[in-house]
Amino acid sequence: MAWAEVRSGKVIKIYERPKQISKNDLVYSTSIFSNPKILKELDIYPVSEGDRKNSNHYIIGAASYSVDGDTVKRTYSHKERGVSEIKANLILETKRAANSSLADTDWQVIAKTEREREIDSKVVTYRAAVLAACSKIEQAVTACSSIADIEALYIAPSDSDGKVTGNARIADWPEMES
Repeated sequence: MAWAEVRSGKVIKIYERPKQISKNDLVYSTSIFSNPKILKELDIYPVSEGDRKNSNHYIIGAASYSVDGDTVKRTYSHKERGVSEIKANLILETKRAANSSLADTDWQVIAKTEREREIDSKVVTYRAAVLAACSKIEQAVTACSSIADIEALYIAPSDSDGKVTGNARIADWPEMES
C-alpha cells in the first residue's frame, strides 16, 4: 500500500512503504501508517490504485494522481505493445513452461536412449500431453490478431453461475498422474 501527502489538493509526496516522518518539528515513527487519524492530521492519505494494464501487453507510463477530499487515486498512462512482440514472448514462455514441465522426467528419456530402459507409461502419457498442450497453446497465441484476443487467452471458462470450470487457454497444462 502507498500513501500520499497532500497540500492544497495536490500530491506533494508519495510514501510507497511506511517510513519515519519529520513534520512540524516532530518525528513520527513508521507506526503512524497504521493510524488513519494521525495520518489525516498530517494530510497523508492512502493511495488507491486505478487501472493498471498488464505490463507484458502494455508499456506502462508515468503515474498521475487525482485528489478528491481524503481520497487519492493513482493511475498510469499506457501504450499497447506490438501484437507480434507479445505473441513471440508468449510462445517463448509457453515453450519454457513445457520444458520445465518435462524436466522432471527427462532422465527417463535419457535412460531409455542410453540404456534401453523402459519409460513408465504414465510418464509417456504425461509427456505427450505436455507436448500437445504446448502445441495447442502456441496455436491459440498464433491465431490472435489483437491485444483483446491475447487477453482473452487468460480468461478461465466458467459456468452460468460464474464458477470456474477449467483453466485459461494460456495455462491449460496437464498434471502428472500419481
